Amino acid sequence: MRQALLFHPPRLRAEYGREIEDVFRARVANADGSLGGRKLLGFQLREVRGVVRTGLLSRWENWKRSRSQSPNIPTHPRNPGPMNGSLADLSFALRSLRKSPGFTLSAVLILALGIGANITAFSALNVAVLAPPPFPEADRLVSVDLTRGTGENWRISRWAYPYLQRYVDWPDRLISPLAGYRQRVATLTGYGPASQLNIEVVSPEYFDVVGRPLVLGRGFVSDEADPNGPYRVTVISYGFWQTRLGGDPGALGREIELNAERFAVIGVAPQGFSGFAGGADLWLPLGAYAVIQPGVLQQAGNHVAWVIGRLRPGTTMAAAEAQMAVVGQAISQEWPRGDDSYAADVRALAEVWTNPDARKASVFLALAAGLVLLVACANLAGLLFTRARRRVREGAVRSALGASRWRLIRSYLIESMTIATVGGAAGLGLSMWGMRFLTIAWPTQFLRGDGTGLQVISPESLTVDSRMIFFAVGVSLCAALLIGLLPAIRISSFRITDHLKDGSGATRPGATKRRGSTPFVDPQALLVGAQVSLALMLLVGVGLMGSSVRQLLAVDEGFQTERLLSFDFSTPQAVPRMDPRDPEIWRHHITLSALFDDQIQERLTNLPGVEGVTMSSGAALSDFQAVLGVIIEDSDLPSAEGTSIGVVPVADNYFDLLGIPVVSGRVFNRSDDLNSPPVVVLSQSAVERYFPDQNPIGNRVTTYFALPGRATAEVIGVVGDVIYTGPEEDRWPVAYYSLRDRRFGGTATVRTTSNPHDVTRMIQEELYALDPTVAMSNINTVNQLISRSVGDRGLVFWLLVVFASVTVLLAAVGTWGVVAYSVADRQRELGLRMALGAKSGNVLGLVLRRSVWTALAGVLVGLGGAWAGSRVLEAMLWNTSARDLRVFLGGGALLFGIVLAASYLPALRATRVDPVEVLKAAE
Repeated sequence: MRQALLFHPPRLRAEYGREIEDVFRARVANADGSLGGRKLLGFQLREVRGVVRTGLLSRWENWKRSRSQSPNIPTHPRNPGPMNGSLADLSFALRSLRKSPGFTLSAVLILALGIGANITAFSALNVAVLAPPPFPEADRLVSVDLTRGTGENWRISRWAYPYLQRYVDWPDRLISPLAGYRQRVATLTGYGPASQLNIEVVSPEYFDVVGRPLVLGRGFVSDEADPNGPYRVTVISYGFWQTRLGGDPGALGREIELNAERFAVIGVAPQGFSGFAGGADLWLPLGAYAVIQPGVLQQAGNHVAWVIGRLRPGTTMAAAEAQMAVVGQAISQEWPRGDDSYAADVRALAEVWTNPDARKASVFLALAAGLVLLVACANLAGLLFTRARRRVREGAVRSALGASRWRLIRSYLIESMTIATVGGAAGLGLSMWGMRFLTIAWPTQFLRGDGTGLQVISPESLTVDSRMIFFAVGVSLCAALLIGLLPAIRISSFRITDHLKDGSGATRPGATKRRGSTPFVDPQALLVGAQVSLALMLLVGVGLMGSSVRQLLAVDEGFQTERLLSFDFSTPQAVPRMDPRDPEIWRHHITLSALFDDQIQERLTNLPGVEGVTMSSGAALSDFQAVLGVIIEDSDLPSAEGTSIGVVPVADNYFDLLGIPVVSGRVFNRSDDLNSPPVVVLSQSAVERYFPDQNPIGNRVTTYFALPGRATAEVIGVVGDVIYTGPEEDRWPVAYYSLRDRRFGGTATVRTTSNPHDVTRMIQEELYALDPTVAMSNINTVNQLISRSVGDRGLVFWLLVVFASVTVLLAAVGTWGVVAYSVADRQRELGLRMALGAKSGNVLGLVLRRSVWTALAGVLVGLGGAWAGSRVLEAMLWNTSARDLRVFLGGGALLFGIVLAASYLPALRATRVDPVEVLKAAE
């Protein structure tokens, strides 16, 4: 009978086992007198069977009751199949997360922010550093460089057409095919209002170098490279074909009007290809260059083309370099340049297919995004740890039902993996917005290759592709381990006996004893300290970058920037193209263009909301249209000190409208035209460089690319310096000429009485009414140009602001959560202290003390990390020390205050604990 009682539940056996045995003995004794032998044995077996059956039924009822009361606690067979166990844990994790929607939503959002930031940063890193040149057999592609200079002062230059043709005709050329290209603009008419398109003028082998087949038609042939030929053919981009021609498969042979000339379409470029210089809508052969700028190809001193090519199969870089050295010597001998000389070289395309500034910025942003993810993971690990501590009893029950420690760890990891999967998907969605922002805000300083005309970065390629998806999956897996492993190991290491005895589902001080003798260290405090440290590193980065951007924006532009709008406009078709081979056409071009300028000024000035209008060739803050060699008469300066000067032709009222101060002499008037002696106005930087310690007025300055007999001009005035390049660069010397004397294109600058954007539409309509063949382009306010001038640092700064804001918010929320949990967990202790006479201030200090030390430790570690990592940011700073103590201490004090404020709010609740109610609830 004692063995039969083992089938009963332990509690029933303990309470009634002895009585059942006594009843059994009594019944057997009574039956012994009436039954004998085998019948007595059968009676005993029936009694034992009844006890066993009753015990089994009792256990079955208890099991069903436990299932109905604890539906979320699964049974754990000792050796379940790996797939069945994982599926059961996944099902359990999904049910658990569904029952806590607030926690689940918060966890997914936190992780989505961290993963989204990393995917966005990785997309920038991918296009700036990792992506190879998108051409077949890119290992054979090379940049063919022409350099010019003397001594140690050499610079990479474009090729003049005669030099390029010299190498094209070179015997046994090792670089073949070879392509020269130059980005220009042309005016398109016949498709609505006139518009300016980006085009590339290219040599015949251009599309052979590209190495991708055209969608339709053919590329150019050698005859179409003749600069004297009347070749009017074009290859259009895939985008132009789709938008302007509707994807017409019969587009070949259709004519397009550019600069009043008709061009026949002979091909459609590969989809996604926009030219080596980027942004091209059309390609024209070299033989059509006269439509853009007549006579340029015939000039040996006019450097018009960048050159790229492919090594012949089997050719080594060393052999190509040796041949190019000989080519450079031949060019230098055939076209001597006085003090300068020429050389030629070759570089692998992979070497130049990078933008150094974009590479530095993208690497830094990737590191910053990594810090955001670490903060998010630390924050979420703290939440999971709090959640897991409240479920310690549940884990203890599961262990009692047969779950191994690994099974418990795996269940927590599966839960974190579920959160990470959903968070990764949400982060991928957020990254699309981030990539869209990068595409719009990508600065022009981050587009070009180093010393080449190649556009090596295309912001349009910032999209979600297979590489982004694989990266998102990898980051999600890492995040799942980071957020789930520590809580899982810590919670599974607690002793379960105390929690089975305890009626609560959470741990209390003294109740969370771990296996082994390692002293207990609260990981939540460590996680909060880590969040503070990492957030402070980003906050210091924001301070340093913000200081640089602020100082750049504070640089004096040299003119009054308020309410200014600038735009480029094309030459009217009625005005002949400037041809340096024909002085009469050149003179006619300048005269008629000046008359058209006067008409624009008169009509736009009469518009409501317009205060004044002026003209120039190129806008301030938009680089120079021309940088020319300069000769100073009767100067003792070494030639190396003043070989180049920025040349800016301007209207008579240019200095007055822009508010550029006149330092000495006079500026231009209407009589300073082609019928008067040539005159020039110099900037202060030009005077300091070329006329130190003397009055430049009356001296003579020579710059070329002028009408015959007008290269040398008399200095009539000196004006203040104006920024034409970037605010971080030294002021360039500038020579101003009258637009009635020289011209390199047309730019209008309009000062308005209110927001410049309010008059843009009226200006467009007025210009169209004046001449429908004139197209406007590059319409910008001067404030936009100022912002773009610091666009590289500005992009990094604003992304850092976003990253730092997220991390500071997470650190504050993490601190608030830990303190709130601590207050709830210690209510009985705090109530007892207050019952024994503790004051509210003492209780508040008791709760805050731990937060203060945690925050202080986090700030100190964060300051150390920021100090060590500041060198990474140093290359992007301007006029700012990478170890500015004001930024470090200010960032530390700010974050320390935020963390204290986040701790104070939940700690204040501890002072409102009613000791009577707490003690009653604990009874």
